[in-house]
Amino acid sequence: MVEGVPATDLPRVWVGTAKAIITPPVGVELSGFVARTTPMLGFHDDLHARALVWSGTGTLEGAVALVTLEVIDLNADTGAAIRAWAAAQAGIPGERIGVACTHTHGGPATLAGRWLGRADADYLALLPRLAGGAIARAARYLEPATLTYARGREATVGENRRVFGGVLDPAVPTLRFQRDDGTVAALLLSYACHPVTPGLNNTLATANYPGYAMRALEAIYRGALVAFATGCCGQINAGHTARSPTTQPMAMGTIRRSLHPPLLPRAPDDELARLADAWQAERARCGDGKGPPGAIALFTVCWSGRTPSGPGDCRRRSRPRCRCSHSATRPWCRCRASYSSNSASRSRSAPVTIAYGNGTPGYIPPARPTPRADTRSPRRSATTTTLPPSRRRRARRWSRRRSPCSPTECPARRSPTTTMRRRTMSPAPPEAIASRHVDRLWVRVYADRAALGLAAGEEIAAALRARLARQPRVRMIFAAAPSQTELLAALGAAAGIDWDRVTAFHMDEYLDLAGDAPQRFGHFLREHLFARVHPGEIHYLAAGEISGDDEAAADAECARYAALLRSAPIDIVCLGIGENGHLAFNDPPVADFADPATVKPVDLDGTCRRQQVHDGCFTTLAAVPRRALTLTIPALTAGARLCCTVPGPSKRAAIRRTLTGPIGTACPASILRRHPDCTLYTDLDGYPASAAR
Repeated sequence: MVEGVPATDLPRVWVGTAKAIITPPVGVELSGFVARTTPMLGFHDDLHARALVWSGTGTLEGAVALVTLEVIDLNADTGAAIRAWAAAQAGIPGERIGVACTHTHGGPATLAGRWLGRADADYLALLPRLAGGAIARAARYLEPATLTYARGREATVGENRRVFGGVLDPAVPTLRFQRDDGTVAALLLSYACHPVTPGLNNTLATANYPGYAMRALEAIYRGALVAFATGCCGQINAGHTARSPTTQPMAMGTIRRSLHPPLLPRAPDDELARLADAWQAERARCGDGKGPPGAIALFTVCWSGRTPSGPGDCRRRSRPRCRCSHSATRPWCRCRASYSSNSASRSRSAPVTIAYGNGTPGYIPPARPTPRADTRSPRRSATTTTLPPSRRRRARRWSRRRSPCSPTECPARRSPTTTMRRRTMSPAPPEAIASRHVDRLWVRVYADRAALGLAAGEEIAAALRARLARQPRVRMIFAAAPSQTELLAALGAAAGIDWDRVTAFHMDEYLDLAGDAPQRFGHFLREHLFARVHPGEIHYLAAGEISGDDEAAADAECARYAALLRSAPIDIVCLGIGENGHLAFNDPPVADFADPATVKPVDLDGTCRRQQVHDGCFTTLAAVPRRALTLTIPALTAGARLCCTVPGPSKRAAIRRTLTGPIGTACPASILRRHPDCTLYTDLDGYPASAAR
C-alpha cells in the first residue's frame, strides 16, 4: 500500500504471467564478445522468456503484453514472428505486444546475418513458438491486482567503460503487481548496465546478473514472476574497459535486497496529459524520419473505468497511469534512459525504459566518447550521474593494478544503504545443469535426485499458487512410486498453497490387494503428502478389495472414478515413467493413445511387475499383483500441465526410448513429446548420453 494514498486511487489492473525455458542446445555459438570463439559447452543457468499480460478491464480487449527474452538481441523479423505467434494464440494485436531482450552476453547468437556470432537457424525458428506461447499462457488467466510504482537508485554497480568517471544511469524503476491478499503477482524492473559479468572466457549459457536478480527476487516473493528490462546501457558495464575485457567483480549482493522501496502515487491528470502530448509528438517526429536513427515503438497501457483507448486518445478518454517505452538508445554514449531522462525531473511517475526491443538497435557508438557531464549544470538530467570522488580514486587504483577483489572484501562495493537481508531469503531452487527441447517436451537434467525433486517441487508449487490465485479450485493427479518421493517432500514443504482448495486423485491401484496393505498407492500418498498438507478433497481408487477376477466390480469402480475425473478439467498431473516406458499402468501391451476409456482394468506385464520388486515395494515377484486399475493415457495427457520426474539409473533406457525413439505405444511415455506443457525432470544417473546429442 502506498502511504498516504487512498486505496481507491491506486490503479486496478488484471495481470497474467508465464515463462518458458529457451536455453539452446550445447554447441551453438555464444554472442557478446567478438574475441570469444569457443562454442557453448554447457549451462550455468537456464535462459527464459518471461511474459506479462495486463489489462484494465479483466479481458483481453485492450490488453498489452510484454515478453523479455534472456538473449543478446533479436532481428526485427524474429520479433515480428514472436508477435504474430502470440497474436494468433492469445488474440492480442501485434501492435500491443512488446518483445525485448535482456542483452545477456552469456546467451546464444540470435542476430542472423550480423557479426555477433552465427545464429542457429533451428533455434531461431523455435523462439517464436516458445516466447509467443508464454504470452498466450499468460493471457489465458488474468487475476486482479493493484499496480504500484517505485524508483530506486543503484550507483555502485555500473561503470562507464569509455569515459573514466563518465555518466551512468543509476535509476531502478520498478512496477509491482500486487494481489488482493497482499502477495506479489509480478515485478517488472529495469537497470542500465551491460550483462557481461562472467567475461569473454565464459562458455556456459547464463542469464547473467539479470538472471541472478530475478531468481533472488522470486525466492523472496514466492509465486511471483519477475521480469528484467535492461535499460539504455550502451556505455555502461560492470567494470571492464573497451581495451581490456577483464570483468571486475560486481556487487551482485546488492540485488539480493528485498525490494521494498517507497511506492509513489500517480501524477495529477494535467501533468500526465502534458506528458502524453509530449510523447505523441516525439513518436510523430520519429515516424516522419526526423528523429534519431532506429524506429521507436511505444505501447501504452491506460487504466480507467472505461475501455482502454489507443495511444492517440489517452489524454481525452482515459487516465494513463504508467508508460513503458521500447526505444533505440540513439547514437549516444551518455547512456541516459531515452524517456526517463526527459520525464523523471517533470513527473514522479516516470516510465520504465526497455532497450533492445522490437527490433531496434541496442546502441550505436559514436566516433568518440561523449565528455563527462558537468555536474555543476542545473540542466543536468536527473537520471545521469558521475562517480563520487572516492569512487573515482578507487577506480584509478583498480585500473592500474587490474587485480580483482571479492565483492564482500571491496570497500567500494559496500554501503550501509545496501545491507542484504540474507535471513529473510528463501533458497532459490536448484539450477538445471542441462536442458533441451525434444519436440514439444522440455527436458531438464539435474545433478542428483535431491536437486531434481526440489526443482520439480518448486515448479509445481508455483503453478499451484498461480492457478489458485485465478480459479476457485485446482484438480491434480498424483503418481505413487519411490521416484516421486523427493518431489512430494518438496511440494509438502512449499509455502503459500491453500490446500483446502485442491482436489487430489491418484492414477492407479492394484486389484486383489488387502485394503491395509502398505503397497497400496493410496497409502503411499497419504504417508508422503496427504497427511502433511491435507487437500480439501481426496479421491482414492477403491481397487484393493476387488478381486482380480471380479470384472463387474472392477468395471463399476472404473465408471465411478471416471465420472469424478470427468466432472471438471484436470489442471496438473505429477507422473513418472516406468522401466518399460509405461505411464501409470499403461504398459506397452495395453497402452492406447486414443483409448476411449478414462479408467480401465489391465494386466501387468513382466517388466512392470519386476520393477515393483526393484523398487523395494514387494520382496518377491510372486507377491506382486497381476492386475490393476489405471487411468488411461488420454486421461493423463488431458491435464493442462504435466510434471514428469524420472530419477535413477534404472530408468535410463526408458528415458532414451522416450526421447529418441519413435512416438508409439512400444514406449508409451513417448506421447509426452506431443503435450503442449510437459517438463521431464531427470538426473545425471538417469539421463542417457545418447539423448544429449
